[in-house]
Amino acid sequence: GRRRTLGLSASWSHSLSERLSTSAQGSITRAGYGRELTQATDFRNASLSAGLSYLLSEVASATAQASHSEYRSLSGSNRSSTDSLDAGLSRTFSERLSASLNLGAYRTTSSSLGARLACPLQVSFCAAGLVPFIVVVEPVASARTGLQFISFLDNFINI
Repeated sequence: GRRRTLGLSASWSHSLSERLSTSAQGSITRAGYGRELTQATDFRNASLSAGLSYLLSEVASATAQASHSEYRSLSGSNRSSTDSLDAGLSRTFSERLSASLNLGAYRTTSSSLGARLACPLQVSFCAAGLVPFIVVVEPVASARTGLQFISFLDNFINI
C-alpha cells in the first residue's frame, strides 16, 4: 500500500512599524491510504497561527504567538484540537552566539469512539452465562492543559 498526501500552506507577514511586525500562517493536509492497508486511517490536519514580534534593541526581541491545530480522521471516529499561547525572548550575543526562551500554555481536547462490554440485563445474568455480554460503542472525550518551556543556545563555529 501507499500513502497519498495533499497539502496546502500559506504565510503572511507585515511590518507595522520599525520595531513591531505581525505574521500569520495556515496549513491543511489530507492523507489517504490504499484499501490494502486496513489498519491505516485517512486523516486531515489543519493549523492556523498568528504572532507579533517586537524588536527591543538591535540584538534582542520579544514575541507572542497564538495557534490552533486540528486532527480529524476522515471516518469521523477520532478528532483532536489544540490551542496554545506562548511568549518568548531572544538575544544575539555575537555573530556566533544567540539564545532564546519561550514559555507557553496549551489545551488539547480529544474525542474518539471507544468500545466496552455491557450486559443488557443485570450483570449477574451475564456473569452466570445466561445472557451474553454485548459490545457498546460510545464516544470518549478527554481534555488536557499544560505548560511549555523551550530554550535554545546556538553557538556557530566555523571550521
